[in-house]
Amino acid sequence: MYGDATYCYSHSPADAERRRAAASKAARAKGPDGEIVRIKERIKEISEGGLSGEFDKSRGSVCIQGYGVLRGFLDLEMKRREQVEFEERLQALEAEQNQERAS
Repeated sequence: MYGDATYCYSHSPADAERRRAAASKAARAKGPDGEIVRIKERIKEISEGGLSGEFDKSRGSVCIQGYGVLRGFLDLEMKRREQVEFEERLQALEAEQNQERAS
């Protein structure tokens, strides 16, 4: 706890919005970046293998197409996550505005 506060940061109602924002930022930081890096590496391996003759080019092409589909789902996932975050922020602002009107 800090000062003469009744609650610590983790339980303080006054800090709830800051905790939510910090948690949201942390979740975005983790995100799918690790997955994206692994996919990029795999695409490079498939491309190099196709060029060197290590992989059959038609099988490599199908794999790359599959990664294209996966990219579409990653985009969709990101848009949905942004939409949820926006809705949460909007609800918080509306609640704050309603609270001010009630005062």
